[in-house]
Amino acid sequence: MGMFIYKDNMQFDIAIFAGGLGSRLKNTESRPKPLVDINGKSLLSRLIISLKKTSLFRHFHILVCSDGDINPFYEILGNEIETSLFTIHSEPSRTGRIGAISYFLERKVDVDQFFACNGDTLFQNLCSSNIYNSIKRFNADPIIFLANNDSSRNDYKKVTLDYSLKKNYQNSGLFFMTRDWFQKKIIELPNILDVDELLFDNSLNVHFSCLNTTLLDAGTPDRLSYIRSIIN
Repeated sequence: MGMFIYKDNMQFDIAIFAGGLGSRLKNTESRPKPLVDINGKSLLSRLIISLKKTSLFRHFHILVCSDGDINPFYEILGNEIETSLFTIHSEPSRTGRIGAISYFLERKVDVDQFFACNGDTLFQNLCSSNIYNSIKRFNADPIIFLANNDSSRNDYKKVTLDYSLKKNYQNSGLFFMTRDWFQKKIIELPNILDVDELLFDNSLNVHFSCLNTTLLDAGTPDRLSYIRSIIN
C-alpha cells in the first residue's frame, strides 16, 4: 500500500459522474443532463471551469457509459473548454457509481488519491483553502464534503453533525479518497453499487467537512430553470 504524503498546493485528479440517465429532465431537454445549456455554455463545462479556478485540480475525468450517445460530450466540451483539461472514460455497461470509479482507476493506474463529484451540480464561490485544510487534517482518510441545506428541498440526504447544534447539512456530492482505501472497501463490501452507500457506512472511518459554498442542483426542470435565471 502506498503512503499518502500531503504537500502544500497539491493538485488532484477529479472524476465527474456524467453517465446518469437524467430521467427527471426527460421531455424537457434534448441534451444529456450534464450537457444541458446554461445560457450559452453547458452545465458540465461550467462545473469544470469553476473547479479549475480553485487551482485544486489538474485533470478532469468525465465518467460516462457507452450504452448512450457519448459523441455530444466530445463535441460540446471540446468547443467550450480546453481539450487538455479533460478525458472521457466510457464504461461499456452501467455498473453504478462504484463500477464507474473502478473502471476509471483501471484506466488511470497513476492516480493514487482523487476527488469525485456529480456532473449535474454547480458550486458557487468554492473556497480552495477550505478543501486543502481538510485534506491536510485528515491525511489519507476519505472525506465527504457537505453544503448548507437547501430549505426549498426535501429530497436530499440530510446530515447532522454532533458539533453543529443539530443543524442539517446536505451531501454536496464532492468527496475525496485514495485508491487503496476504495479498492480495499469494495472487496470487503462487494454488494455495494453506489458510492454514497460506501461513504455513509457508519462503521467506516470517513470524515465530514463543511463547505462554505452554495450548491446548485440541476436535477429537475424547476431547479434547472432557477440556475439559468441566476447564472450569466
